[in-house]
Amino acid sequence: MKHLLLGILALLPLVAYNQKGLTEDYADTRFDRSVLYEHTWNLVELNGISTLEPGIKQAYLIFKPGDDQYNRISGYTGCNYIVGRIDLKGADEIGFTPNIITNNNCAGSSVEVPLIQAMFETDRWAEKSGQLCLYRKGKVVARFNPSGYTNANLNGLWQLNYVRDHSAPFTELYPFASRPSMMFSIEGNSVSGYSGCREFVYPVLINNNSMVFANNKVQPDTTCQAKGEYIFLNNLGKVTAYGFKNESTLVLIANSEPVMAFTRIK
Repeated sequence: MKHLLLGILALLPLVAYNQKGLTEDYADTRFDRSVLYEHTWNLVELNGISTLEPGIKQAYLIFKPGDDQYNRISGYTGCNYIVGRIDLKGADEIGFTPNIITNNNCAGSSVEVPLIQAMFETDRWAEKSGQLCLYRKGKVVARFNPSGYTNANLNGLWQLNYVRDHSAPFTELYPFASRPSMMFSIEGNSVSGYSGCREFVYPVLINNNSMVFANNKVQPDTTCQAKGEYIFLNNLGKVTAYGFKNESTLVLIANSEPVMAFTRIK
């Protein structure tokens, strides 16, 4: 009996260590994950393609701190509501187990199936420049922006001063008197302006630093003498994001490359 008791006592530290290690896998306080819980995260890009489309409800995720076993998520795929668990390990490892809890007909939805698949395959996460990025084997599979973001710096009248890949000198394509310009209405989700030949008004979808111009596939006026109008409208349709070089220079971005730049003139 004495030898049995001594054997049990010798095992106790190992058992305690294993129990502690198991708990820390789920709730390791050494890593700051608070940014996950600070926002509702709106999906803006999936597998490298913008998900901001007019008339399409935006998918989102909400992260919720859980008990000592795992954390939870809830959200919306753009068609159905989801709940589930997340397992967090180390500084950036993450695993999703989402479950769809509604049964809506998602015919025509281009987001739900690839979003759920991307969540199952995600192995890491990071917060970069205000965005939540989900990764699979080192490649970004989804980007989310915090909800309720507006940028007052877009206010004002913006005049074109740069276009990438143009076939003639900028001043020849866009004489100063007929240079394209535009003005954003953040509250109205629209942009109005001048294409170099005519006035236009388009819906614009903005979330954090993502931007998509909708319904802008207008054929240029063939009677117009402005050579650069087609280039301007074509580039506008490619835009997926924006940024500021400084407080008076707006840069529009397509596939991580600057395609146009504007100067604030009012």
